[in-house]
Amino acid sequence: RAIASIAHPIQLLVVGEGPERQRLEVLADKLGIRERVRFTGRQDPPPFLAAADLFVLPSLIESLGLVYLEAMMMGLPCIGLKYRPPDVLSAAGEVVLDGEVGFCVDGDEELRQRIESLAADRDKCRALGARARQIALSRYTPDQYVSLLRGLAER
Repeated sequence: RAIASIAHPIQLLVVGEGPERQRLEVLADKLGIRERVRFTGRQDPPPFLAAADLFVLPSLIESLGLVYLEAMMMGLPCIGLKYRPPDVLSAAGEVVLDGEVGFCVDGDEELRQRIESLAADRDKCRALGARARQIALSRYTPDQYVSLLRGLAER
């Protein structure tokens, strides 16, 4: 829905397979944006992340979202949903530091605004992606995780 109201020629790539795919394909047809949306099915994400400019995961339920970290490692700014129980149980805000590596939004209209603004300002999009990669490399590597576990064990 957010993509449908953006005039900029944005292409949406949906990577994955699941029970929502058919509903999303029907919605893309209904919104008249089927030529702007590509459904890949289940694939290995890195090549698709490498080709992207922005990563969006508007998931209503997301514990940590390892895929956010993967996208950040690839230098992509990320957009997720704000935690708003009971409707949205997303921990995106724990990883997607709002305004620093991307944004946590509160619905379709704010999602549209953020996507449109990043599409219009490529320098800002690249800067957020570079910061996302920097933060991912400093906080979310296996070495960082081991260090955290050691610290917890020592306490």
